[in-house]
Amino acid sequence: MSDTIHTTATTAMTKTTDTSGGRPELTWEALQEAARTSGIGGAVALIGQYGETERRALAPVLKAAAKDLRQEPWDSDWQRRAKRRTLLKVCGAACLGGPAGIVQWLLRADFRWGGQSNPRKHIAAALALRPAEWLPDIAERLAGRLGDTTTTEDWQVVDDLCRELGLGPAEGDGYTIGWLTALERDSANDSLAYKMTADPYTPVMVPRLFTADVLGRRIGATSSWEETHPGRSWPKALRAVSDAGLVPRGSLLDTVLSRLLRGGPAPDVRGFLGVLLALDMTDDEAAERTGVLLRLLPDALGVVAALAQAKLRRLDEAGRLTAEQVAEATRSVLFRPEKKLVRTQFTWLDKAVRQHADHAGELLAAAATVFAQGDGEMDERAMKSFAKHLPKLAEPQAMHVRAELRAALDTLGEPARSQAADLLGEDPSAMPPEDDGFVLPPFVPRELPPEIGSAAELAEEIAALLSAARSRGWSGADVPVDPWALERVVDALLRESARDREALVSALAPVAERYEVTARVTWRGSAVFETEDSVHAMVAAVCQEEERKGWFRRLLGDDGTPAFDKSTVGPQRALLSRLYEVARRLRTPHASGDPYLARPATASGCVDPAALVDGLEEYEAAGRVPWPCDLEQALLRLPRDIDPDVVARADKLGSKAGKWAAEVLAAGGMAAPDISLYPLPRPRPLRGTEDATWSERQYADARGLAVIAGAPAAFENGVLAPALCALANPVEANRAADWWTCQDDVASWALLAPAHRDVVAAWAVMPLALAAENDSGGAEILPLLAEADGPIGPGMRLALAYGLGARTPEDRAYAADAYLTLAARDDGTWDAFELGRTLAGLIHTGLVKPNRLADSLKQVVGAGAYAATWQLMTGLLPELIPGGDCVPAGTRPNAVLGDLLGLAADCASRTHGSGTVAGLAQFAAAKGSSRAVTAARRLHQVLGAPTA
Repeated sequence: MSDTIHTTATTAMTKTTDTSGGRPELTWEALQEAARTSGIGGAVALIGQYGETERRALAPVLKAAAKDLRQEPWDSDWQRRAKRRTLLKVCGAACLGGPAGIVQWLLRADFRWGGQSNPRKHIAAALALRPAEWLPDIAERLAGRLGDTTTTEDWQVVDDLCRELGLGPAEGDGYTIGWLTALERDSANDSLAYKMTADPYTPVMVPRLFTADVLGRRIGATSSWEETHPGRSWPKALRAVSDAGLVPRGSLLDTVLSRLLRGGPAPDVRGFLGVLLALDMTDDEAAERTGVLLRLLPDALGVVAALAQAKLRRLDEAGRLTAEQVAEATRSVLFRPEKKLVRTQFTWLDKAVRQHADHAGELLAAAATVFAQGDGEMDERAMKSFAKHLPKLAEPQAMHVRAELRAALDTLGEPARSQAADLLGEDPSAMPPEDDGFVLPPFVPRELPPEIGSAAELAEEIAALLSAARSRGWSGADVPVDPWALERVVDALLRESARDREALVSALAPVAERYEVTARVTWRGSAVFETEDSVHAMVAAVCQEEERKGWFRRLLGDDGTPAFDKSTVGPQRALLSRLYEVARRLRTPHASGDPYLARPATASGCVDPAALVDGLEEYEAAGRVPWPCDLEQALLRLPRDIDPDVVARADKLGSKAGKWAAEVLAAGGMAAPDISLYPLPRPRPLRGTEDATWSERQYADARGLAVIAGAPAAFENGVLAPALCALANPVEANRAADWWTCQDDVASWALLAPAHRDVVAAWAVMPLALAAENDSGGAEILPLLAEADGPIGPGMRLALAYGLGARTPEDRAYAADAYLTLAARDDGTWDAFELGRTLAGLIHTGLVKPNRLADSLKQVVGAGAYAATWQLMTGLLPELIPGGDCVPAGTRPNAVLGDLLGLAADCASRTHGSGTVAGLAQFAAAKGSSRAVTAARRLHQVLGAPTA
């Protein structure tokens, strides 16, 4: 192919006028016949016999053929359609006018679905027929579009053009990802290092591997191949390339460290950390980069900070750090929450105080940084360092340390406060009582998001939704759908369709064309899974021509309702049923002006009851019937408090829909369905639970799930409520569910019944239980449920418990946010004590890991939720402490029990907690000095029962 582009491109320069000379006219039918007899190459050869003018004249015909192909039923001859798509793609590259039009044609979404697996040589031959000055522009434009929809085929076209034209590597993350992917694919037999050494682009491309976050994840993933495919490890390959001199070692080290400083999602950072470990930085190289290593300590991922700490400590022991640098490292690490790093730093600090004797006061004063964490265990560890070194300091240095201690007195809990007073020579009993700790700010409901103001703004919002969905598929990133973005789009579609249908069609037409919405919903056939599908359907319903309605009937069936796969869970069925009904409304222009009954009026998702009655009165006056799912969704969104005057107005409605609404309004909304816990297995000791496999815990243990008895009588004939309230066997429902198709929509479930959060939470338990084992996500629903209304029962407690024990820090952060909201609201709807008991049950059955729970509770305690966390601990600890309610005395405690007891001691100290915890006294009196026993003694002392 090396000669193809240059030779044919030179020939094409002479074909800029009509030179048919009596030859038959170039037609689409002739190209199809050439492809049938000689393959796609024959069609390209035929096009090459014609000049630029004749080829351009064929462009409108090719566009029309592509449009007709897109409208064909998806269940027709797919092989014929696939071949035709490929032929259209190649021929368009030779016939369309201008680089921009060619690029748009080549990257059409409908050309990617099937077809010849590798038509790039034919595309290159077709492009070679175009003016030579266009080719660099085409390559640049193609590369710029790879970021959204990188595919092997698209990337190869760009790569071929760049290499044949001598342009060098194209810019952009999309090209970089394609280069990485091509090397991984081609390294099945040869090592990555060999392939990279042979590629002249390697010196330019290697630094680019550190520019896109997703690449870190891809690089890190190769570590699992090392045993079976040792040559496919990216870290080892990069080390080999550096050793070969293709990329200077110092430059590569600096690039990796710079990327680690940027941070990002943990999987990405761990991938780049693997490269740094493979490079095996020497002490001399570390000494040259001391400043960068110090900058990694405060905020980098824990494993990265640990590596930087170890390198710096080694340098200090070799006398290559100053006292000021050690003090900076100490302040940075002691501000971090990871106790392992903090303990290591105190060990280093004790040695550094002796090694840098002239600056011992400065170093010891830096230890006071740890007091900002409010961690009683770490406070006591700091007091040991102060007690060990302070009496030995010269007076000028000691004064500085005592000043730091005195400034921290008001923030310390017991017993660290008394220990600090002793070191200062003050009487603890004469000191004012310590502060009660942080007070959570009052809960302030969020404001309702603003409406979309115009058709143009609506088009931008829809494009953003669809682009985000496409990016999820491209990068594998877990980016959940914003439920309010979806609600705003639905509201604006109905409003703009009623206000100016023509303007709406004009605004959405480019979006429909770019994202091939009709082809997408036609491809789905009759099965629907995600809100993304419903957005495609709504846009297609607005933009599709009237004479082409067949696709919509095939999608929704004769009765206009979508057919759900058995794997589609209840809330997803309810969500999509309503959204596809909106598509049906948009399909009928005059119906777009019907009142939108389910329009949210508050940020929690509740409707305005008065506006609902207004809409029903308007329907009755017009003699029309409300859209069923719209009305039912409105009734599910009723707030818990309804004005009696509104109820009286509703009672005057005479239609069937009006009488139903009046009944529900008079009852104060839907009655709360009965929700109970699915039986958990009998608790067993903590030891050994990690030996059970995930599937054993998921099914054999009958994991902790919730049961919903069914829809209340007033809603039993509806569509949404029966789907939402029927969860009789959650284990079977969980087994049958295809969570991967709806995981990004889970947050949208919160707006289905905002006054019945326990119902929605009961369903959310299932994806959240999976999130306790993997990074499937779903916890983004928890803050929305915390801001919603309704009782907090088994569903919400289980959902929050699984969120607090989720595998990823991101999911645990969502759960901590929800926990803080509930604690700040303090409206009597939740019982933290019962949440503690729920957590204990899940821990005993291995469904929640204590270390992850401890991490979440540290977050909420750090934000000031001392009282709520102490209440939780009173329910949790008696079932975890050996000798308590569930664990036999003498049982070896879980390693994390010390962290939980330490947190409990901090919370009890801050809130002046008192009383007894079952088993605590016996456990605190046990021999030994383990972290758990030491923390138990401190808690026992805080509760007013000193331990001998």
